[in-house]
Amino acid sequence: MRLSFPQGEHEDIIVGSGGARIGSARDAEVSLPGCGLEAEHARIDLDPSRGILLRIGERAREVHVNGRPVARLAFLRLGDCVSLGATRILLCADRETSIDDHIPADPPPPPSPVQRVAASRVVLRGACGRLFGRCFPLVEPLVIGSSADAGLTLDEPALAERHCQLEHHGEFIAMRDFGSEDGSMVNGIAVRNARLHPGDQLVIEQQRFVIEAPGLPPRGADAYQSHPGAQIGTTQTMRPVTDDMLAEAREKQKTTGMTDDRDRAGGLLWLIAAAVLIMAGLAALLLYAPGWLD
Repeated sequence: MRLSFPQGEHEDIIVGSGGARIGSARDAEVSLPGCGLEAEHARIDLDPSRGILLRIGERAREVHVNGRPVARLAFLRLGDCVSLGATRILLCADRETSIDDHIPADPPPPPSPVQRVAASRVVLRGACGRLFGRCFPLVEPLVIGSSADAGLTLDEPALAERHCQLEHHGEFIAMRDFGSEDGSMVNGIAVRNARLHPGDQLVIEQQRFVIEAPGLPPRGADAYQSHPGAQIGTTQTMRPVTDDMLAEAREKQKTTGMTDDRDRAGGLLWLIAAAVLIMAGLAALLLYAPGWLD
């Protein structure tokens, strides 16, 4: 992970497993004297099990993540903007090439009903501002822009009427740029076309979004396995059914059916015999009971 400083307070720094202390102390990994910070204002750690953690110093004030205030602890993701007072820190992927900009030449074909149901949970979720928490399905290609005709209209004066389009291509989401002036940001990296994966953070002008796609492979995954129909525009290998397989299935069904019938018949005979014995006992009791009473 790379920490970038858009306002130039510090050069970019790669954060490893040891984390990074941020403050005015001279021995801090990110030393920012003269910025009004505490000696150890905050710390960013990479936790193997929980992800990226932001820990706030006890005396630290005015800490925000994507414009939202943070008191003591926050979970971060690539693309987040951390504000320590007037200092802004952008969390980026450590390499510009980590974002694949090779996307299919054409949008995907219309999904089948089965594929549509399987892909219904693939959404673009607003991560800040007035769109915070709102979800926009990506079953069909989603056009993002300032036009009222766009699938997702953003109130951004500098945004083109058709800025980009998000498309679900089976194992990934493709972002197709329509020739915008500034492009977009994915995980803190400026891009135009890009392949997006679950958890990726997309920033368009001042709007921030997160890709949510249960079942799709995360960024960097080599293989993808999911339930049938989860992929759109992809084919699945199926085992061919031969005549021998059909004959074996019919024979098994026939044998199983005969066994079941015999079991049911045997059970029915036992029930009839038990009923006959009970009736015989009741008849004997009715016939001989008066004699026993005399």
